[in-house]
Amino acid sequence: MARSGVGSTVDVLALFASYSTETSYTVWESLAGNLATISRLLSHTDYYPSFKAYAQKIFEKAVARLGWDSKDSDTPLDSMLRSLVIGAHGKYGNQATIEEAKARFQKHVEGTTVLPSDLKSAVFSMAMANGDETTFDQLVKVCL
Repeated sequence: MARSGVGSTVDVLALFASYSTETSYTVWESLAGNLATISRLLSHTDYYPSFKAYAQKIFEKAVARLGWDSKDSDTPLDSMLRSLVIGAHGKYGNQATIEEAKARFQKHVEGTTVLPSDLKSAVFSMAMANGDETTFDQLVKVCL
């Protein structure tokens, strides 16, 4: 309704906050996509830092619940959800998530730890977005 102008984006954002304890991958995928659309609209405005802080808070509980490492009880959808929420949490600037991604990237590059395939996209994206020329060269080497 907000996209068509019938409803308020503020109301939509308030509704999104109520989904912070959601466990369904499908719901999170829709939520993340809609937040990304709003993010693009606000990206070059004075409101963007506040929006990023809000978005980080939305993903915070899911990141804490799922953690970085897979569990025996995980379903394939849990693995997909882990990647989605960690990636979004970092995309919106959560420093703890970004630092963890950079550390895991570095261990992967050094060969001390193998990065699980479900986390590669999120970790590589955060490493590159928050890295330098050396990070870029490492990423190219790892991906070739």
